[in-house]
Parts: sequence; structure tokens; C-alpha cells
Amino acid sequence: MSQKLDDAAESESRNDGLSTLRAARYRAVMSTVQEIEAAILKLSREELMELREWFEGYLEDHLELTDEVKTKLDDSRREIYKRS
Repeated sequence: MSQKLDDAAESESRNDGLSTLRAARYRAVMSTVQEIEAAILKLSREELMELREWFEGYLEDHLELTDEVKTKLDDSRREIYKRS
């Protein structure tokens, strides 16, 4: 009986550690995303265009885009060019 309690306590301790690790990773990712967002806000229009072109290429290389997503990207491009 005592061994079962010890095993349960050890398992709970590992789970708490895992939860702490997940929370720390989440905070680190959120911090990174916030840093990226802040940096993007400082870009010039030309730099934004370069970033957009690079990111679109990245997504095409790393993600399989659905026709719906491709249509939305095309619509967004047209909207951006209309505003220029």
C-alpha cells in the first residue's frame, strides 16, 4: 500500500513538473510572438512588403495551403495593392 502511495506521489510530482515546463514554454513562445509583433510594427512599408513576400513563400514551402486559403491570400494581396 505504501509503495502505491509513493508511486502516486512521484507521478503527481512529475506531472506538476511537466505542467510547469509547459507553462514556461508557453510564456516563452508568447514573449517571442509579442517581440515579433512589436518588431513588425516598426517596419517600413518596403520592409513589410519584403516580409510578406518572404512569409508567403515560407508558408507555401512549409504548409499545404487549401484552395480557400490561397483565395484569401489573393484577395488580401489585391486589397493591399488597392490601398497603395
